[in-house]
Amino acid sequence: MQRTLSLALLLALAAGCGEAKVSKFEHSTLPEHFYLAQAPAGAIDVTAAHASIKDGDPIVLRGAVGGSKEPFVEGLSAFTIVDLTIENTCVTNTKDHCETPWDYCCADPASLTKGSATIELVENGELLKSTARQFHGLDHLKTVVVQGTAKRDAQGNLTVLATGVCPQ
Repeated sequence: MQRTLSLALLLALAAGCGEAKVSKFEHSTLPEHFYLAQAPAGAIDVTAAHASIKDGDPIVLRGAVGGSKEPFVEGLSAFTIVDLTIENTCVTNTKDHCETPWDYCCADPASLTKGSATIELVENGELLKSTARQFHGLDHLKTVVVQGTAKRDAQGNLTVLATGVCPQ
């Protein structure tokens, strides 16, 4: 009787498992020296950084991972963040189901442009070839504080060449 029950339980568990979906972003191999256990003081929001930070300035920036359907660049240590003050009705509106609320598709596009930044984890001037996703829990819509150097292009886009990341 006990043997039959154990066999039935084993078969039920096996049937329930089916094929496991394995994410291509399961594990980050970024070096641990990028991890900041505590957020550095003086973090500013992304919108404020767009207004005041110049190319080459040191920066401590705070935002939420998002801004597109896939804010993490596959195979590289780069991702985008969005200012925490930008209203994301994709998350707050519970009557409409949004499969990818981190893309901020419900936000004003002009606000999103001035309220987003690219984060690149670099070492010796090179962008690392490892995803940042899941680095100490870093994922979609997760608040993060990054420390590094600002890089501005001719269009005014903001990139942070990050030396440290503190997922919150």
